[in-house]
Amino acid sequence: MSTFLQEEIEVQSRTSLGLEDLIAPVAPDDFFSRTWEKSLLILRRNDPTYYNSLMTLADFDRCLHAATDSPSKMLHVVAPPGSDRKSHLTTAAGIPRDRLYDAYLAGDTIRLIDVERYWPPIDLLLASMRESFSGQVGANIFLTPPGSQGFSLHFDPVDAFIVQLAGAKKWHIWEPTYLQPMAIPISERYLDKIIETCEEDKLTPCEEVLLEAGDTMYMPRGFYHKALAQEELSLHMTLYIRPMYWYDLFRRAWELAAIEHLDIRATLPPRFVQDPGLRASMAETFKLLIGRLGETLSFDAAYESLVREQIRESSFPADGHFSLLNHLDDVGLGTRVERRRGLRCSTEHTEKEASIRFSTNVVRGPVALAPAFDFLRQNKTFKVSDLPNLSQEGKVVLVRRMIREGLLRVCDRQS
Repeated sequence: MSTFLQEEIEVQSRTSLGLEDLIAPVAPDDFFSRTWEKSLLILRRNDPTYYNSLMTLADFDRCLHAATDSPSKMLHVVAPPGSDRKSHLTTAAGIPRDRLYDAYLAGDTIRLIDVERYWPPIDLLLASMRESFSGQVGANIFLTPPGSQGFSLHFDPVDAFIVQLAGAKKWHIWEPTYLQPMAIPISERYLDKIIETCEEDKLTPCEEVLLEAGDTMYMPRGFYHKALAQEELSLHMTLYIRPMYWYDLFRRAWELAAIEHLDIRATLPPRFVQDPGLRASMAETFKLLIGRLGETLSFDAAYESLVREQIRESSFPADGHFSLLNHLDDVGLGTRVERRRGLRCSTEHTEKEASIRFSTNVVRGPVALAPAFDFLRQNKTFKVSDLPNLSQEGKVVLVRRMIREGLLRVCDRQS
């Protein structure tokens, strides 16, 4: 392997953090069995440089500059609670920098929304998280002046990791009053149900946590909280997770059933809002449809639909892949390769053909490739020689193709 390529691989391995780094020393299996959706997790690093490869204070300006030409409203200037100033949401170019500096010096928090779109190191971290959580993930950055506060007391309907990048912030946390709220379009009745109070003296205190640079906290959805910067500024990142609910699976099952059943596709009575007299007949039809079609809903069809959607929406990561494409000839039986971060895949086989699907790509071949495709799906990292059911030449040819197609990347030199 060329020295240039080896240096590229080593740089990527040093700078690309994943979920394992985020929750270390807790193992992912322990996190999901003991902590996920259940309780807070607070991890103290005693290392202010732990997350420097993700973003430093100096990188904050660079990230904002990288988003300058974006039409997305990703810049949120948040006035502290009790201030007579208004918060406002705009594009990265929507506020002159001198006015942004003035807002910060006056006590406003500067929030950058979905920064993974503009900052590759964070996008790589989220790619790792997408593999584990099978849902939507995103990252917001908060720069809060010394002694100031961003949002007032509230709870979020998404799970979150709080990553302290610089400075320190004190978090005041209260127990949920409604367990596991969902981040979905919700009715007014549901909203009234989950938001019972936002008054501190009516909530049950849970924790007071001072997060310093390098520290991490996991907070399940529903916990009330507020956070205050201390005597120095605070730069922290919130990684949010909108997981898939059973609600999503049931909704998809009914959507697929509607394709096959005319009764579900029929409209509601056009005047049902104005005519309460239609309610009784609608209730009867509702019960009839639930009883007649409820047992025909297909778990397999709904499951496969959601899996395919998740795979299709996983994007190719910004991991320097072009640097590998001119060195495909260096890949041999002793080369260790890995699946690129965030690329989930599935396999489908018929009597005549095998295929592997990842992102928007599908690679097809003869059915003899089925064991090798299944191996690629089941193993994140391996040596080329480990591939089953192929000749030595066939193993090298397949891996080189999978690098070219974008599924695999080299992760060390040949042995």
